[in-house]
Parts: sequence; structure tokens; C-alpha cells
Amino acid sequence: LTLDGPQDCLNGFASVLLREVSTICNLLNQTSLGQTHSHSPLTLFSPRIRPCVECIERGILYRQHLKMQALKRDHMSEAGTDRMAAMRDADDDTTDGNPEDEANLDMHESDEESLADIDEEPAFTSEIPAGRLAREVSREPSRTLSEQRIQDFIAETRINLPTRGNRRLEQVIERINADDELKTWWHIANLNAVARLQMNDHSWVHMQIVTNIGLKLMRLLMKAGVAPCTVSDYNMSRKDAEIIVVLGCLLHDVGMSIHRAGHEEYSLFLAERKVRELLDGLYPLAERTVLVSETLQAIISHRSGGVPLTVESGVVRVADALDMTHGRSRVPFEQGRVSIHSLSAAAVESVRLKQGTERPILIEIELNNSAGVFQVDELLKHKLRGSGLEQFVEVVARVSAQEKRLVSVFRL
Repeated sequence: LTLDGPQDCLNGFASVLLREVSTICNLLNQTSLGQTHSHSPLTLFSPRIRPCVECIERGILYRQHLKMQALKRDHMSEAGTDRMAAMRDADDDTTDGNPEDEANLDMHESDEESLADIDEEPAFTSEIPAGRLAREVSREPSRTLSEQRIQDFIAETRINLPTRGNRRLEQVIERINADDELKTWWHIANLNAVARLQMNDHSWVHMQIVTNIGLKLMRLLMKAGVAPCTVSDYNMSRKDAEIIVVLGCLLHDVGMSIHRAGHEEYSLFLAERKVRELLDGLYPLAERTVLVSETLQAIISHRSGGVPLTVESGVVRVADALDMTHGRSRVPFEQGRVSIHSLSAAAVESVRLKQGTERPILIEIELNNSAGVFQVDELLKHKLRGSGLEQFVEVVARVSAQEKRLVSVFRL
């Protein structure tokens, strides 16, 4: 308190530390000559310096603790991701990630190393729903809804994502998996979609598929040098862009829990509070406000005619459109609700995302019937156009040599 400034403080601390080290060396020399002391290593320091040493020691131990926790969480995340990939798309390529060794929650954390070592995450784009109750709601809504409690649907809901060393993202996912309100919104949204409106899946499974696709799109773009708005506009981190994409994907349809008509707008006022809750304590107020606003923009931009203004919101828009495989519409199609939408979706066997050669991202779509071209030419093209990602994405759809007969008779 008597020193004039930071440099004086540093110099003063250094001189005191040198004297303390000299004292300890003398004591150690005495010990080596046969003199014993009952002091612990910490008590060898005088009261002036002891608090500083204790702080340093606690910092070292805490850093080691964070490192072990981070490695453990990444291992669990990879295991959960692999299990989900096996359930949803046995043909997807899954590889182990290389999470960063250090836990760093600083606003300007370095993420170059994590991008350089990124493995391509699987895009879960096949069979749905993987959740047993979500599937039963689609097949037998009246019986399932009357026999099951809301807690049963909540219990089977769990989001698994490859976090790739993004510590804040790990904490957000932990909070999401403990959030019964959000899980209930997803259940009601799916109830409205499949049981009341005879639409395709809008359960937590759809949210997880879209989020995994969104993360993969975002990481491939950043790996190719495309700067997200968190970097170009706010001088924040690429990892903050991942959080925007994840929250935008997971919350883009929560408004379906109110009504299909205008659900994008309803999603905004439900998501605004929820995003603040999920990010509470992870960011200072200004940065948290940035993430809330950009997440809401990503949500509203996924609607028909939406105009994304950032890379992140464009990613959410395209990711939502890429959950197009036959699994998502299988139940309506098998129950006889045949339309060009269900028929074309039933023709999509798989969707794969990978690093392209001519453009940063290559999307490969396998079709078992030419009807699937409708999904690509009308629906995906509509979402891709105006997303801001057109110049970065190449789409290739292939029809199998032996086309599958999807319908033999069609009546109006």
C-alpha cells in the first residue's frame, strides 16, 4: 500500500522474494549439515510472502484440476457422440478428437490449435427419432401421450456434442442437460408437430441433429479461414461463435411449443431469457449481450424468407435444412400421408458433410429415388440461397443405380 505504482510493486515483491529464497537456502544448507527443522516448506516463508506463495500453489493445483476435468469431459463427450452416431447413422465416419490440454475461460482465448487439429464430426442425418418415446409419439400419439408422464419424456432427453476443448460450450451443454423447462418445450413442440399437425419430427432428436450439423459446418468454415462475426465484428473468439451456433440450433424451434404459425417469433421471446440463463456467469455483461443478440438473429433468420446477416446465422439456417433424410418423415410416410414433401424426404438415404476441394464444404446427398431431388432443388436450395454461405458450399446429390419404388399408386 505504500508503493507508488505497478512497477514499484513488482520490484518490491521481487526484492522480498529474493530475501526469502536466500533464507530458505540457508535453512536447507543447515539441514544438509545435520540440523533438523520441524517446519513445512510453506512455513519457511515469512508472513509477508506466505499468502503469495499459497496463492501460487492454489493456482497450480487448480490448473491441474481443470486439466483433468477437461480431459474427462472430452472423453465422456466423445463416448456419447459415438453412441449417438451408431444409433443414427452407422455409415457416418467417426473419429476421435484432440481436445486442447489447457482449460482457458479468458475472453480472448487462443483457439488456433483446436481448429488445426479438428477432426470432422459426424453429421447425424439418418434414422429418427432415436429416443424411444419420441418415436412412439410419432407412431401412436394418443396412446403414448395418455400413458406416459411428462417426466418420462424429459428423462430420455440428452444432448451430446463434440465440444473439442471449448470449455464454455461444455458448461452450456451441462446446463442444457439439466434444464427441464427447455426439455419440456422440445416435447411440446414435437407434440404439436407430429400429433396435432401430422408434421415431421421436431423433438430433441431433431435439435441434436441440427446442432451437430451446425457445429460441423461452422468448424469447416473456420478451418478454411472464414471469420465468424464474433471475430470480425467483436474481436472475440471463434469458440464464442460455436456457442452462438449451438444455442441458435437448439432453440430455433422452441416457439413450436406455442404454435406452428409464427413459431420463429415465439422462439425469440422464449429463447431470450433462456440464453441469458444458460450464459449467466460465463461472460461479462457486454459479451453476454452480444451472444444473446446474435443467437436471436440466428433463430429468426431460419424462417422462410429470412436474411442472415452473419456467418453464424447462415450456418443455423442451412443446418436446419440439412436434417432431411428419410428417418425424419418416415412415420408420416408409412402412415399413408403421401405428399411430395414426405415422398422426397423418404428418398434421401444420407447426408454427409466433409471438407471440399474446390470449396470449403462439400455436402454429399445419397438418394434412393429421383423424387429426392425435390428436397435438394426446392428446399435446401431455398435455405442455402441468401444464407451468405453459397460461395463456400458445394452440393452434390447422387441417385442410386437401382431406384427404390416408394409408391405404387397415388390418388388425389
